[in-house]
Amino acid sequence: MFSTHVARHLFAASAFSVAFAVTALAADPFTLTSETFKDGQMMPRKVANNTTGNANCVGENVSPQLSWSGFPAQTRSFAVSCFDADAPTPSGFWHWLAVNLELLDRAA
Repeated sequence: MFSTHVARHLFAASAFSVAFAVTALAADPFTLTSETFKDGQMMPRKVANNTTGNANCVGENVSPQLSWSGFPAQTRSFAVSCFDADAPTPSGFWHWLAVNLELLDRAA
């Protein structure tokens, strides 16, 4: 199950990826939102992994909906990662990394 802490890492990693990938500054602040979950709340079970034999992985493997706004016009793609700092390992756990997420609507 994803915690608020993990969701914050997801947003921070996304914002950092865009800021790192381009040198131009956006006129509006960069914003990442989701209809799947809200800031400060746990992600719903449907977006969790489903792994037989693991009592913590009882989700439906559904990707969360994400929307970006306020990104520079030169932006061609995004990268998003999900890091779990609360995982029971000494260094946390990277759940996933998605790269080269292309823009479908350039007017955004």
